[in-house]
Amino acid sequence: MPAPARRFVQSYYKATTAGSAGTFSFKGVPPSVYQLFAWETIPDTAWMNPEFMSRWEGRGQLISIEAGGSVNVRARLFSKDD
Repeated sequence: MPAPARRFVQSYYKATTAGSAGTFSFKGVPPSVYQLFAWETIPDTAWMNPEFMSRWEGRGQLISIEAGGSVNVRARLFSKDD
């Protein structure tokens, strides 16, 4: 999820599905600060809904992406009951 000042720009939101080993990647992420979230299941595009995300605000991992850079993280997995 992008920083609050960029949440009105749909292209700043990125989503993916983890593989069987739990690995995932994103490509073409614009430089900025993001919150990273990982859920067991979630309705399609729910992460773009401010009402849905208000429950999760501040619980994601802060990730800073620099131009031409890459970041390795171990995401915290949320369940629907968290």
